[in-house]
Amino acid sequence: AVTARAMLRRRVASTSAPRAQDTPLRRALRTALLALSGLGVGVLSGLLGVGGGFLIVPVLTLLADIPISVAVGTSAVVISVNSMAGVIGQCAWSYVDWQLAVAFSLASVVGTLVGGRYTGRVAPERLRRWFGVLVLVAGAVVLTRQVLPGLRDLLRSHSQVAPAHQHDRG
Repeated sequence: AVTARAMLRRRVASTSAPRAQDTPLRRALRTALLALSGLGVGVLSGLLGVGGGFLIVPVLTLLADIPISVAVGTSAVVISVNSMAGVIGQCAWSYVDWQLAVAFSLASVVGTLVGGRYTGRVAPERLRRWFGVLVLVAGAVVLTRQVLPGLRDLLRSHSQVAPAHQHDRG
């Protein structure tokens, strides 16, 4: 939700040139923050299998202050490297459904090539807003899938009436 809000509210920088107030200390701090963000994305990718563009693109646009079209391309490279590390890690520790993986990968490659052809035709501001909406919807779906079952179980446990205790007086 925070990422979606930031992407929906922030204007895209017209250039990736350094800001006038950018001091060596600020650049060093931003570099450190980007490195920590990359570490966080890597940990989430390794633990949960998440961390694709929905984390990398906002980090690159908001922290590195680069245009979204550049962030998308950069994110694709990062995702590719992360994916290879993930494949190696998963092959070492668990089963991989190779038929499903290859089929999904081929479909993804086709989708990526089609999307790449249209990236330059969409205004960066519009692309950023679409991305923000996509992140918001994805977050809502994940939250709903996590919260609703627990809420349902909680309601069920509270709706059951405890059996009345009967006392034997006989």
